[in-house]
Parts: sequence; C-alpha cells; structure tokens
Amino acid sequence: MPTLAPFTSPPEIAIWPYLLQLIVFTGLLAAGSFFGLRYLKDKIPGLSAGLGLSSATGLKVIDRVAVDARRTVFVVAMGKRSWLLASSDHHITTVAELDPEDLGSAFESLVSKETNRREPPQT
Repeated sequence: MPTLAPFTSPPEIAIWPYLLQLIVFTGLLAAGSFFGLRYLKDKIPGLSAGLGLSSATGLKVIDRVAVDARRTVFVVAMGKRSWLLASSDHHITTVAELDPEDLGSAFESLVSKETNRREPPQT
C-alpha cells in the first residue's frame, strides 16, 4: 500500500488585486456604455425612445391628478405648447390650452373646479 504524503495547505492566493481589477474594469465598462449611448442617441434617430431615454415624439406628461377611480386630469406638453386633458375609461377630451407662464395656477384651479363638480354635495 502506497504511503500518503503529509497534508500541505495550498499556496495563498492574493484575491485583492483581482478584485480591484474587476471593479476598475466594470467601472470603465459602465462609463463607456453611458457616454457612448449619450453620444449615439443624437446620431441615431429613434435610439433614445428605444432605450427609454426620452420620448420620440417630444410629448411629455407634466402632471396628472386622479379625480376619481375612472377619471384623470393631465397636463401634457409638446414643445412650447401645453394642454389640460381629461380622460375617462373610454374617452379623452381637451379641456384647455395652457400658457407656459400660467401652467401651475391654471392646472390647480381647473383641477379643483373639476373635482368639486364631481363630488356629491355634502349634507
């Protein structure tokens, strides 16, 4: 029967240099991807919308308020124009076109008016 050699521990492996390389490489890869996509989003039409970075149409929902379970009021902007929209389950209506300067106060007053109209009278 062969004799077994005494047990020796495996050589120590320094893991910190490998871990540091992994962190640096991952950071460089993430930074390269980020700046590369920011550069390419202006060069390739539709790339921004496909990546979820921005809307392809330029249409933005500025604010929304749920009036009740089925009705919502939206402020939507496209370019320098903005609108107040009211939506229900099956219908969307343009309530008003808003001035950019009066966007906050007009939205609040129209929403409060719409909310008060929909609430039953207090008895």
